[in-house]
Amino acid sequence: EDGIRDSGASRGLGDVYKRQPICTIRVIEALNQAGLPKGVLNMVTGAGSVIGDELVSNPVIKAISFTGSCEVGQSIQQKTASKGVKTQLEMGGKNPTIVLKDADLDLATDIVINGAFFSTGQKCTATSRALIEKEIFNDFVALLVDKTKKLKVGNGLEQGVDVGPCVDENQMKTVLDYIEIGQKEGANIICGGQRLMDEGRDKGYFIQPTIFSGVSTDMRIAQEEIFGPVLATLLSPLGYSFGPEETVIPDYLVMAILILIFITAIGVLLQTRLSVENPSKMQVLRF
Repeated sequence: EDGIRDSGASRGLGDVYKRQPICTIRVIEALNQAGLPKGVLNMVTGAGSVIGDELVSNPVIKAISFTGSCEVGQSIQQKTASKGVKTQLEMGGKNPTIVLKDADLDLATDIVINGAFFSTGQKCTATSRALIEKEIFNDFVALLVDKTKKLKVGNGLEQGVDVGPCVDENQMKTVLDYIEIGQKEGANIICGGQRLMDEGRDKGYFIQPTIFSGVSTDMRIAQEEIFGPVLATLLSPLGYSFGPEETVIPDYLVMAILILIFITAIGVLLQTRLSVENPSKMQVLRF
């Protein structure tokens, strides 16, 4: 508790990490060795439901920065708004990569695989939806699946490993639940979809890189952040027929921190005015 109160004082900032604290510990150790004054930066580990509530409600806290789910972020905003506490939120994103028919498919599949499966999909800017123009859909997906099946899943500290484990057992269960949800909603698994238990991987939380086809925009796997190695493939709502007229980005693409568009004729895209169907739902869009 003292650490939390100290971090809320004018001297510095308190960071709370519920997962993967070892990386942050190493950074803080390096800062201490570099001579950062004691109390400027504090780290508190523990369950968000306990420490998070204390940080949000403690009267000495002057500002909060949160990265996580929309539900928790909205709850934090409601609590801090009434107290006038400065609040910055980066909430769940469902980042799409849009691939148009003149794209370099070899390059585009490499980038999609990197975004979807490297870091096991556990980053805010991970690609979780690939929206492909109709004319190239089958060719793109076939190449994507072929490359994905060649990825090696295992201990990320070992040479040659492409995809590591889920961060913990709870996250692994969440990912597996979403894979089951996708199947129940009618989507088809065309790559992966299973937990890996062989070759010593029973001691970790390893899931095959998973690709769904037959996904519609109203499915949960197309709308909700999974935070794991799962990719939904859909037909692109944006076609190659860009022009000087306004092109509207539909609502279901707006829950995104990052949007990538693969197109060779970049001049065509630059002449197009892109807008959002419902700006009130927009987070940060980067093209």
